Amino acid sequence: MATWHYVEDYVVCSFYLDHIGCWRSNMNIVMETLDRVGFGGRDKKSVKMRISNYEYLHTGYKGLSNVAKQ
Repeated sequence: MATWHYVEDYVVCSFYLDHIGCWRSNMNIVMETLDRVGFGGRDKKSVKMRISNYEYLHTGYKGLSNVAKQ
């Protein structure tokens, strides 16, 4: 399961946006959701990395939060 399906990305991104301040402590929610929609084989480390990517995009130095200020 190397490449990410758009459904997986949608689930993970939605989870991140719903749990911005506490996503690390709620990983079970996103893993259960992925399992329900047919992507239960995705490794938890891979999901954490994907969420971290969204987090950096959202809050990072050149992330969306800084683009909005320009």
